[in-house]
Amino acid sequence: MEVVRRYEILDTPRDGAFDRVTKLASLIFDVPISTVTIVDSDRIWFKSAQGIDAEQIDRDPGLCASAILSDEPWIIEDARQDPRSLSNPLVLGEIGVRFYAGVPLETGPPGNPALR
Repeated sequence: MEVVRRYEILDTPRDGAFDRVTKLASLIFDVPISTVTIVDSDRIWFKSAQGIDAEQIDRDPGLCASAILSDEPWIIEDARQDPRSLSNPLVLGEIGVRFYAGVPLETGPPGNPALR
């Protein structure tokens, strides 16, 4: 969480570069929702989002909060069947998440976030 605060990225305006990433992800993977999220101590904030009209969600039950605990991509092929997400309200509720893929970002050289 210290890195999130250091970059002062929370609650900043939308950014065209991140918006291009989410649009491209939706097209490549043929999915209705794609996001670039920042996980804070109590919330998951959407830096960019396609197909979902929300600015943030609570950290719990967000799937992203679990994804950042791994050094590897975190993939749930069928959220209705995967024990990691069976009772998640994002799966059971209105959004109806069925597939989830998350890759944590880490900081690279000073000022340059990088994928792990």
